[in-house]
Amino acid sequence: MATAAALVTLSAFVAWQVRVGADALWPVAMGRAVLDGGRLPQGVPFAAAGSAGWANVPVLGELVLTAVAAFGGRGLGAFQVLADVVALGALAAVALRRGAADSRAALALVLAVLAGAPALVIIRLQVLSLIPFALLLLLLHREHEAPSRRIWLLPALVVIWTNLHGAVLIGVAVAGCYLLLSRLRIDPVRTVAVGVLTLAAVLVTPAGTGTLGYYLGVLDNEAAARGEGLWAHPSLGSGLDVVMLLGLAGLLLLTLRRRQPLWVYAAALGLGVATASAVRNGVWLGMVLVLPATLAEGRAERTTHARREARAQRRPHPSRPPRAGRRIGRLAGLTGLGGIVTIVTVAVLLARPDAVDPTPPGLVPTVRSVAAGRPVLAPEPVVERLAAEGVRVWMSNPIDAFSRTDQGIYLDFLDGRPGGQVALDAVDVVVVESGTDPDRLVRADRRWHAAASVGDWTAYTR
Repeated sequence: MATAAALVTLSAFVAWQVRVGADALWPVAMGRAVLDGGRLPQGVPFAAAGSAGWANVPVLGELVLTAVAAFGGRGLGAFQVLADVVALGALAAVALRRGAADSRAALALVLAVLAGAPALVIIRLQVLSLIPFALLLLLLHREHEAPSRRIWLLPALVVIWTNLHGAVLIGVAVAGCYLLLSRLRIDPVRTVAVGVLTLAAVLVTPAGTGTLGYYLGVLDNEAAARGEGLWAHPSLGSGLDVVMLLGLAGLLLLTLRRRQPLWVYAAALGLGVATASAVRNGVWLGMVLVLPATLAEGRAERTTHARREARAQRRPHPSRPPRAGRRIGRLAGLTGLGGIVTIVTVAVLLARPDAVDPTPPGLVPTVRSVAAGRPVLAPEPVVERLAAEGVRVWMSNPIDAFSRTDQGIYLDFLDGRPGGQVALDAVDVVVVESGTDPDRLVRADRRWHAAASVGDWTAYTR
């Protein structure tokens, strides 16, 4: 009951707090370009800055978010809640099946929500990696307890995942920890074969071998080098970051009290370093620690051994109902829980006093009228909303699609630095929010005058 209550609370919390963030809507713009043209466009078709040669890898993810965005901001919010509940709920459910106490599973779930708060309440393309990552962890733990041919599912999972989102690289790294530190010594031939196929599976995208260049660009962009935006380091000045650190600390305390497989320690250490470099990685570390935090390795092995003996005897446990009855009971319980989560999510989303999408109503048509087809310079995530609605922009995410020079210029504009003046020189229309760094940069340039305003946002022209 405690775990179920935690999942319902999670759905309500995320539905109340969820927001559209940077990196959420450029996939929608790309997806619509793919559907409208019937083929993959070259570069970033909605941006004026040069992006020739960029390999579009996450096409499947773009199409998925395009379909979800058809239901508006609340549709995106509901999708985020669904991904959060399914991913974390699956981990909690397996913890219970492995013998974890209901209260401990619920506690681990709550701590995981805190640890992943920045990723769980802000809608980004990253949402498409939550369920695949949970499935990966369930597979690896199952294979650690009882190695089998099921490990061949790993490359198949990676093929789907690499077409959704770049966090597949983190998944491959975690899988590598398991293959090298847990499986290699007991099944070397199969382990090497699975490892090679898993690495090759990363390249099974519409970009083919160009996928490697895409991922290198993602990891080596100007925002990552500066530690800004999606690549920002954890900060004690950010409430969400502090919550994340507290959640991770709690999970680590629970995990380190019990003996864990060596591959779990290695994966946690690597993700700890990754989280220190970019706060967006905290959710992966939190998810990795959920199962270890609920159950000691030795106890899990004893539970698995008992299950094997029960299967070998092929007769029901004297104190349990028949297997078919147990399965029907579980299905009924999951259906009921799913219904409650759905009702709570819809009710909270409808009752919210503010919108999921921060773009003010009326801003997009106003900017479209002012721009009259000219490229628009705007901060994120509004710039992505403009692109998703067919307004041509100068530059937006995916930032790695553009030259390193243009990346730096755009980041300077977002931060109000003098280097952002080059971005202003490249366009005739700028949209900024009053009181922000980009707004001060525009106001300092006397060539610009206000053409239209919507709420706190103003469209300037030269």
